[in-house]
Amino acid sequence: GIDLNYLTKEIIRNETRPVSVTLSNDEIDELISLREKFRNEKSYEESDNIRKSLLENNIVLFDGDELKWDYKNEY
Repeated sequence: GIDLNYLTKEIIRNETRPVSVTLSNDEIDELISLREKFRNEKSYEESDNIRKSLLENNIVLFDGDELKWDYKNEY
């Protein structure tokens, strides 16, 4: 059979990138870092605005998950 043990969530995510996502992984990671900075500063409105902006770009955030984000299901 096929050995799928080497596949991580991140590898799968990168191989299944929807066409509708226009941000690069680096841009997404930068926005997530900025959002975390705002959360640490208790600037929740700015943090929420970044989350909304990412969601509008079909990116869903997972607070507390090692993966941090994934693509929004389009179906």
